[in-house]
Amino acid sequence: MNKFLTSVADAYFYNSTGTLLFQGKTNLDDSVTTTVAKTDIRGGKGNQLLTTYYHTSAMAVKITDTQWNLNMLAATTGSSVNTNTSVYTEETVAVVAGAGTLAVTSTPLTVQGGLYGWVQLPDKDSAGATLTTTSQKITFVSTRLFTLPSPNAGYTGNVCVRYYATNAAATYLQIPADIIPATGRLVLDAQLVTGSASSTSVIGKAEFIFPAFQLDGAFAINMTSAGVSTTPVAGNALADTSLNSGACTDVPLYCQVTEVLNSTNWYDNVFSLAIAGGDFSIAHASTSGYTLSVYALAPQTNPFMPPVGDLTFSSGTTGTVTIGTNTGVLTYVGTGTSLLHVYITGKTTIEDSCIVTVTA
Repeated sequence: MNKFLTSVADAYFYNSTGTLLFQGKTNLDDSVTTTVAKTDIRGGKGNQLLTTYYHTSAMAVKITDTQWNLNMLAATTGSSVNTNTSVYTEETVAVVAGAGTLAVTSTPLTVQGGLYGWVQLPDKDSAGATLTTTSQKITFVSTRLFTLPSPNAGYTGNVCVRYYATNAAATYLQIPADIIPATGRLVLDAQLVTGSASSTSVIGKAEFIFPAFQLDGAFAINMTSAGVSTTPVAGNALADTSLNSGACTDVPLYCQVTEVLNSTNWYDNVFSLAIAGGDFSIAHASTSGYTLSVYALAPQTNPFMPPVGDLTFSSGTTGTVTIGTNTGVLTYVGTGTSLLHVYITGKTTIEDSCIVTVTA
């Protein structure tokens, strides 16, 4: 089967406690780049190349979301998104003849050392007379009150007032001067397709798991008159052991790449089962809780332990030992030998057997 990785991936970024900090499901692009430096080791006559030492490996990811994503920027700068803050507010105030003192609906806050705002008038008043001064600074004389300054004190009609006030519905992000980008777990989900010249279909996904990923703290927001600003983030994978098995031979990982195909079973490509160790002997006192270890073999993959619930076990001599049908757990009955058999429940032609000898 030919498989192709197409389009963009969905991105999910979690903190150390598993909280989803941001997700990007409208991305324009995603890229994963692996680099490694190398040093030639040479010696002997003619400075021969003896071997090459590879070092300073790195794995970088770049994501660009077409949407404005404040949570992405927060994680990039190591901060958080909050609500209820002070913002510049605009509202329309109607000025009627003889009104004198006017009022805005919210409570203005001090800004730049004073309690003031700005008023914008149209180019002409209601009588059609041209206004020479249309943008003016105003001072709030009380909580929400102000008056139009000269030369427009007698103006009637609508004005636009801009001032600084608290907005409980506003969300905000504060970027610290000493940026320390967030570190967490990044997951990229991309689609796999297959097809011919006449058809193409999605057959599954490729999942990139970065168990430890640190954003790089840098971003650029580009705004143009004829464009839409995007939200970019980038970072680097950190060496991590949380996905390892705990064996002495384990090495730290940057990323785990997993292929998941739709409507498939783990055993579709399995061509053999192997009971670990083959025939074996065991003292009856040790049979309690002993589980038969089984490995599956498939092309182009390392042997792996399949889900034991998908296997069927049986014992040829139940007077010696019994075995859990879908658990592989032995239970002692008597001394002697028994032929233990296992097969894949959904693929009965794939099987293996061994002889167990139970001693006193």
